[in-house]
Amino acid sequence: NSDRGPDIYATIEAPVDFSRRPSSQREKIPIHSMSALQRQTSMIRFGSPYVSTSEIPAGHAHMTGPGGVVDTGGKQYDTKTMTGERVEDAAFDHHKYMAVSVAACVFATFVLTVINLVLNLQVAYVPNAPTLPGVMPSMDTPRIILGVAPGFSPHIRLTRGDMGDDVLSGALVEMVKGLEHVCKVEIQLVETTAAQCWGGATIGEGLSLGIYHGCVGYNHNAGTANRQLDYSDAVLRKDAVPGGLLTRLANGVPVVHGRSDLNGTTIAYSTHPQHMNAEGIKMAKNKCTDTYFSTGYTAMGSSDYKDAMAMLMAKSVDAAWIPADLAAKWNACTGTTAAECASWKGGLGINYTYVHTGMTDYAYNGTTLSISKKGSGVPLIINECIERYMFTKPYYETCIKYNLMDQCYPNPFFPDAAALATGFTKTNDLTGECTTGYCKCPAAAA
Repeated sequence: NSDRGPDIYATIEAPVDFSRRPSSQREKIPIHSMSALQRQTSMIRFGSPYVSTSEIPAGHAHMTGPGGVVDTGGKQYDTKTMTGERVEDAAFDHHKYMAVSVAACVFATFVLTVINLVLNLQVAYVPNAPTLPGVMPSMDTPRIILGVAPGFSPHIRLTRGDMGDDVLSGALVEMVKGLEHVCKVEIQLVETTAAQCWGGATIGEGLSLGIYHGCVGYNHNAGTANRQLDYSDAVLRKDAVPGGLLTRLANGVPVVHGRSDLNGTTIAYSTHPQHMNAEGIKMAKNKCTDTYFSTGYTAMGSSDYKDAMAMLMAKSVDAAWIPADLAAKWNACTGTTAAECASWKGGLGINYTYVHTGMTDYAYNGTTLSISKKGSGVPLIINECIERYMFTKPYYETCIKYNLMDQCYPNPFFPDAAALATGFTKTNDLTGECTTGYCKCPAAAA
């Protein structure tokens, strides 16, 4: 036993000095004298690394197991086959194979990296839907969640469904769902309120917090909204809802002159998010002078167009910024309450008149299918679908169904365009007096 640990020694009948064997005989050496030890141990070591060669008594072999190999300090011998090979050669071959394997892995990694870079450069990016909190992300077909605020009939409203419960309906609702038939896209509509989409002066929480990807049915107006929101393409024309400036008549004379730059005047406008906003007045030109209006007017917000009309008739303001065809409808009591009809019926050209009509430069575009947070990428996904859908027969049929033929974009299924109403004519093209309800441009002062 050695003091370095329990070692087993065995007597060899004829000790062999392996170090003195010729090199030609060291490669494969029969070990007949160790057959007896094979039955006692699995490994015999000569010149153990644990006990120096000088510590091994002559004629003894150091045995340690398990194994089946005799190690003579540089040479290994299989005690079963009685053959041996040099340890250094085996180690060299092992390291060689390791080096080749590592080199192959490095080369393969390099090749795959190059292929990945090339593919990323050549394969076009296909937009998918942006993620929303609490919503399973879409992996293949883009899934868009749009908020819908009823109360914008016939565009968006609630109607009674087949099961008796109210369901979302309207022209814009049908158009949105129509996109699924021309594009690989899934659109989920969720009822919400207008304030969740646009708060009048800032983006609504529904969009800013990511409750929805976007909201349906907003005109692409000028001003704050355009600076905070992304708009999709329009499905209804902006020139289908021309702007107008309505004023009172005092002894047959309009309170606001047609050539006025509006400086010092007070104008009522609707704060409804789907209506023309006050900032659109700054984009519109006075067609009688071909100049922009002054910004020296005072804009007073009202809940909707009717409220603006009521403020005008109550002499709270000098003019009302409303669509150019709306006063004619109210004059005929179309879409009015009994009280409104009693106040406004027959008053066009007598109590009130338009001094500006046919104004279509107050907005960037007409009624869009979606508004979304800046940078959301939603328009990138649905604009191509909108373009495809607007060339289909279902788009035409939806326009007929909801009596929007004068607001839709004509496609090959539409008949020839009908003559436009008076309110669509620009003021500088009018020839009638203010008693018609639509003033022509007054003569310039001498």
